[in-house]
Amino acid sequence: MDLRIVGWSYKNIRGMRDVQIQLGDLPAQWTLIQMPNGTGKTTTLTLMRLALSGETPEPQIVRSFRPDDLTASGEFVLRITVDGDKCWLILQFDYVEGTMRPFTSRASLDSGGYEPGRRLKRDLQDLLTAAFTRLFVFDGELAKSIRDLSKDEASRAIRTLYQLDRVALLRKAAQRVLDAEQEASVRTGRGHSNIAGRLNTAEAKLRVLKATKKELEASRADLAQKISALEARRQERISVSAGLGERLNVVNAKRADIAASLQGLTSHVAELSRNPAAISQVIQVRLHDLAARLQKLKLPKTTSSEFFHELAKAPECICGRPIGPHEKCQIEARANEYLGHNQVAVINAMKESLRTSVADPSLLVEGVEQMKSLMRQRKQVEHEFDRICAEREEQGDDQIEAIRIELESSRAAFDEQERKFLALIATSKADQHSYDVDWNDNIPLCEKQVAEARAALTAATNTMRLMEQSTFVQDALQFVEKRAYEALRDRVQASTNEKLKTLLPGEGIRVSEISSSLMLSTDALASKDSVSEGQGLAVAYAFLASLFEDAPYRLPFVVDSPAVSLDTLVRREVAELIPSLFGQAIFFVISSEREGFAESFYGRSGAKFITVETGKDGRTRVEEGIEPFKAFHSDEDEPQAEVEA
Repeated sequence: MDLRIVGWSYKNIRGMRDVQIQLGDLPAQWTLIQMPNGTGKTTTLTLMRLALSGETPEPQIVRSFRPDDLTASGEFVLRITVDGDKCWLILQFDYVEGTMRPFTSRASLDSGGYEPGRRLKRDLQDLLTAAFTRLFVFDGELAKSIRDLSKDEASRAIRTLYQLDRVALLRKAAQRVLDAEQEASVRTGRGHSNIAGRLNTAEAKLRVLKATKKELEASRADLAQKISALEARRQERISVSAGLGERLNVVNAKRADIAASLQGLTSHVAELSRNPAAISQVIQVRLHDLAARLQKLKLPKTTSSEFFHELAKAPECICGRPIGPHEKCQIEARANEYLGHNQVAVINAMKESLRTSVADPSLLVEGVEQMKSLMRQRKQVEHEFDRICAEREEQGDDQIEAIRIELESSRAAFDEQERKFLALIATSKADQHSYDVDWNDNIPLCEKQVAEARAALTAATNTMRLMEQSTFVQDALQFVEKRAYEALRDRVQASTNEKLKTLLPGEGIRVSEISSSLMLSTDALASKDSVSEGQGLAVAYAFLASLFEDAPYRLPFVVDSPAVSLDTLVRREVAELIPSLFGQAIFFVISSEREGFAESFYGRSGAKFITVETGKDGRTRVEEGIEPFKAFHSDEDEPQAEVEA
């Protein structure tokens, strides 16, 4: 599906009284629109997102578009084509009431005129959510929020763009079929309303617990971000002192080295500990003894339950006797005493694993000792860091003391949130007992309560077979969704890192994980929480380019100030990388972005240049062509100096 933007118009919108932008029925692949700062770039992107996503803005947002107190209404029209079919998305604003009314006008409408609401093709209607639209109608904030732990744009974008959310909808549909059958059974008196009530109570509690988990995740992420910012401020204050600054750099280097070593060693020890034979020589001997006994007893038997179920369908037994209804009933009843094919395979695999369980326990011991040594070193380094902070406080820096107090408070709050979170998700009986939780305040126990209540309802309503079928379908769909997401996530991550090698050569920044957000690392740091604005934009561009390059939808890429935070070399790399991946790209630029970025398009035949300027008289002038574009300059567009992270 191919969506293109062919133009838009403003009427009584902040700074734009009556302005039209025409891109043509067959728009250029690259359109560069030059507008000075403060003349409506951000407003235009916001209006585009509202039109495409169908989002309803708050009254204060609507009133922010008001050009003056005397104007009561305004209108924005976004003209698009979807697979060649023309469509107008109209937003009408009532500034007095603070409301927005969306309309759609399509060439295919028999009635003509406007239809209330946003009316797009079904696939686009579902795809273009408010969050997803931000990924291709893009402002500078995305580079920050795409790495914000309290949000989930990165993982959600993969699921939405590649339609994995539809698999989740299928799972819910399978559950609805079962729920409807059970509800009908209860209504007709064949079930028991008290069992249904217990199930409803457990499901309601589970929803509350999952909502609490999300709140805790967001709260912990905010606190972690605050702690990271406070740490950075404290180190900045310490660095003011030349002597302490040098010691601080040495300590930070040691901390990074120890963290990287611990991360690798922890993975190695965890891998070793998964093999029971690696724990001790005694366990290894006992495992081999068990394998020998199973082999001697010929377990499992070669005959499986499937053999007898198939035999019961035959007219004669293997001994030649006829199989009547009585014999068939007896064979099927006793077939359950034998193992199924899948169980036989599992036990045979277990026997093979037992026989081949060989490992050197000394490797695990050595790994654990190395971890202990590194943890002691880490403790020593942290003590040295604390001494440096204390010395800075003793020098009379009141800000250091204030930061320390706020850090202690934030860390205490984080620890409390962490305890609540771990109690909520604890899976082992030991942890659940330690946190003193039951199904009312623990998600795994509540899920078990729901499963038991649903099984009881199933038995009471005679829908056992339907429940088994529904469970099988839901489990299979969940497995497919998980594997598909992991494969797509790994492909996008690998592609992103390849592009980062080009965009940020020599800096070693890469995406280490795509989860709720983009987790970054470098060759020296296992986790890099802070990057410069230019680095952040490069990461966001690399991720978006990788995300969209194999997508089933062709969407326009609209971006405000695409290169203002990038140096000239990276601007040229971005100009080469991003545009080629989209059928249509629209860049809102300021005059200072011409160098390195806009100039890269001057010789391209598929480029269109538009300059928009509002004069002191309030009138807006729109000029097309490369010469006005090159000649325009605004002193307000000079970029601010970038602060390196």
